[in-house]
Amino acid sequence: MNERLKLLRLSLNLSQEKFGSLIGIKSRAHISSLENGSRNITDRIISDICREFNINEEWLKSGTGKMFIETDSYLIKELASKYHLDNLDIIVIEHFLKLPSEERKAIKNFIVSIANQNKNSISSTHFYNNSKENTYVSESIDDLEAEYKKTYNKL
Repeated sequence: MNERLKLLRLSLNLSQEKFGSLIGIKSRAHISSLENGSRNITDRIISDICREFNINEEWLKSGTGKMFIETDSYLIKELASKYHLDNLDIIVIEHFLKLPSEERKAIKNFIVSIANQNKNSISSTHFYNNSKENTYVSESIDDLEAEYKKTYNKL
């Protein structure tokens, strides 16, 4: 388990001091002794690590399974990191994902209409909705506005 603790810390690109501070351990030497096996990793430390970093407890204890638990918030944090998203981007994505499919469709149609107004954009014929008929999304602004009003008047 000690080796996995070090592997985890290095995969998170954290110093021993920073890793320790995130799980409530103030001493870098304490983290070092946990990693090299001279101190035992307590259940409380295991719990703190798993909670703070979304770590699979089974992986930390035995090495089986995946290192990370891929929760929705974890996946969004990964996207934010990879694409340098700011807090507003994250909020927009979280709220978009919570919308019913019809409301998401209306927003996607609106975005496609904006893209179509840009001469350098991809044609809307490349955008499909998720229905079984595999039909194209609306192309006219009037259609999009009507669909938007219909959807949001229900709220």
